[in-house]
Amino acid sequence: MEEKIKLEVPLLFVGEAPAIKERGGILVQNMNSLEVECLPADMPPNIEVDLSVLEELDQAVHVGDIHAEDGVTILTDPDQAIVQIARSRVEVEIAEEIAAAEAEVEEEVEAEVEVEEEKVEAPEATEEAAE
Repeated sequence: MEEKIKLEVPLLFVGEAPAIKERGGILVQNMNSLEVECLPADMPPNIEVDLSVLEELDQAVHVGDIHAEDGVTILTDPDQAIVQIARSRVEVEIAEEIAAAEAEVEEEVEAEVEVEEEKVEAPEATEEAAE
């Protein structure tokens, strides 16, 4: 009972993510448990992850954001995302369509600028030929 043990403790997700309701995001759960080290007497039945902090799209809760109980050390990499808010597929498709349309407009503008530059250069070439 005095020797620390390593074990996987399940995650318990609590609260509601505002980004889901207000922004139409999708909750992506990347992990179900965390590896911890503690004395058997300090072993928690679960580790709570508060989803109410997820207010924006693409926001995530990382292992490093979790505060363990006294006597419990989280061993899982703190940079790993436990959950994150993803954009809906429709929103991603719309963003891709907008980006494609912007690229097309940019190409058209560049083509028009090139044509205008050729028109400006052409009269000079004609004048030189006349001399």
